[in-house]
Amino acid sequence: MQLSDDQIIDALRRGEDQGIQWLVEVYLGLIYAVVNKNIGSAGTSQDVEECVNDVLLGIWNNIDKFKETGSFKSWVAAIAKFKAIDASRKALRTKSHEVGDDGEIEQMASHESIENKLVEKETKQALLALLKGLEMQDQELFIRKYFMDEANWEISDKIGLSQSVINNRLSRGRKKLKSWIQGGDGR
Repeated sequence: MQLSDDQIIDALRRGEDQGIQWLVEVYLGLIYAVVNKNIGSAGTSQDVEECVNDVLLGIWNNIDKFKETGSFKSWVAAIAKFKAIDASRKALRTKSHEVGDDGEIEQMASHESIENKLVEKETKQALLALLKGLEMQDQELFIRKYFMDEANWEISDKIGLSQSVINNRLSRGRKKLKSWIQGGDGR
């Protein structure tokens, strides 16, 4: 049987077990791929399994936040990615506490630094992708403020908006991004 996203979403919203079964049938491969890619060598196969279960539970618990204007597949992948990033960080913290002698600690610190840089890079890429849903001027504000670390007065001088307008646009933009991350695209 060919399942549509609408069938899966409707069943999940009604709280039917069939909805989660259909979700697993259609999207489990995608979820595993995203989780494996983002956890990488930071975690064990048990960490991956636990994260996949967290993703499924997250979808189940937050299905009402999904907005039909966005892609369900993208929403599922975004939840998987952010849950996997959290799991990766948790696994790295756990590993650092289990390390034995000084040599292993130095090696682990180096490994953690590389992993953290990769996670940071992937997070920035994901945020840049989300920013594309904002208006061009808001994208510029976010990039200047959060990626280039410019102060509001500097941004004001460069683009000719008052600081209060900048603060308002950044605040509204953060709310939109939060909504998109927690409840689907919404774009």
